[in-house]
Amino acid sequence: MSRQTAGLGMFLLRCAEPPKRVPGFARIISGQVLPYGTPGRPTGYPGTVRFLRGALDIGSLAGSPLLLDHDPSRPIGRPTGIIDDVDELRASYRVAPTPLGDDALTLVGEGVRTGFSIGAVVDEYDLGDPDPETGIDELIVTAGHVRETSLLTFPAYATARAELHESTERITP
Repeated sequence: MSRQTAGLGMFLLRCAEPPKRVPGFARIISGQVLPYGTPGRPTGYPGTVRFLRGALDIGSLAGSPLLLDHDPSRPIGRPTGIIDDVDELRASYRVAPTPLGDDALTLVGEGVRTGFSIGAVVDEYDLGDPDPETGIDELIVTAGHVRETSLLTFPAYATARAELHESTERITP
């Protein structure tokens, strides 16, 4: 039986059974966003960059968006969980149900776009040994904050990778 509720313009349906829950993807991607103590080659610095554990303000990551390719005009999600471990920084992100978000989830699922990249602002740093390839001193980040995290094809750190998460919490319409 259905009835319209007063003033809300919606229908309420009474069902003999609750809605079915089906396995599927929950619009969540997660993975390592940064390995600590590992040299990488991020865009914007001609040599290698290494982040020390404790250098990033983790609270700034919690409030930052997930973008595509560091493009602020292409946000696709927000953080839902952060794990600051001894060797790495891991995070999970809920991807918005938009055409851009749908495309991003498809590309992650197909293994096409699986790189994570931290868009960090470096507040303090030390210089390390020169990079053997470029001769430019390694940038060792000792303090900084996160503006955004991006999903991209080629991450600066090979292990900074995204994967889809399955869930049984999606309800069929």
